[in-house]
Order: sequence, then C-alpha cells, then structure tokens
Amino acid sequence: MCWRGATPSIRGRQTGFSLLEILVAFTVFAIVAGTALQVVSTVLRGTEASQQRIEALAVAEGLIARVGRDISAQDGSQTGSADGGRYAWRMERQTMAEERKGVRPVNVVVRVSPSDAPGREVMLESVVLVGPGTGG
Repeated sequence: MCWRGATPSIRGRQTGFSLLEILVAFTVFAIVAGTALQVVSTVLRGTEASQQRIEALAVAEGLIARVGRDISAQDGSQTGSADGGRYAWRMERQTMAEERKGVRPVNVVVRVSPSDAPGREVMLESVVLVGPGTGG
C-alpha cells in the first residue's frame, strides 16, 4: 500500500544521465577539442615559419657583411649553402657607379631559402661601399 506523503519508489525518480545526454556532451567536447587542436597546430606552424625567416635574414645579413672581405665584390653571382646545408643562398653583385676617391658602390642582392622549403625565400638588398685593398 502506498501512504499519502510517502516518497515515490526509486523507479519513479530519474538518477544519472541518459545515454543521449552523454552522447551530446561527448560530441560537444570533441568539437571544441578538435577546434582547439587546430588552432594550436596553426600557431606552431606559423612560429616555425617565422623562426626560419629570422634565421634566413640573419644568413643574408652575414653574407652581405662579408662582401669585399672574404666574398668578392666583383660583378657577378654566386651560390652556396649555410648553416650546415639548412639554407641555400644566391648572391648577385653589380657595380652602381665609377670608383670615386678609392671607393665604389656595389649593389648586392642576397636571396636565402630553407633547403626544405624553397618557396619561403627571403631577399635582402644593400649597397656596399668597397674600398681599396678589399676583395673587390
């Protein structure tokens, strides 16, 4: 017999979550986690590309600094690799004007790209003043 005011049986009360609620929660979690992983992956790839670009620019700056010393300043082009073959480079040199007072300006263009990603080339252009007694 059931008395008035008595608590209903356990069968009448809902306890826990239904299978549908668990599946919906899992699906929402999976979508959010997947999106977060994509964002992190994109950030990491961008960071790696930026680091390669910074290193390539440092290689280019170093090469330009060597023109007239241990790299010839004569008109022409030259290729090579740097940083243990991680970067390939090409340098083009062209005299801009006649020598005046023992100094001549040479336009230097250096292109550097990671060996594993040739499409990520950086280009640096500068004018180097080559004086007497230098490698030019």
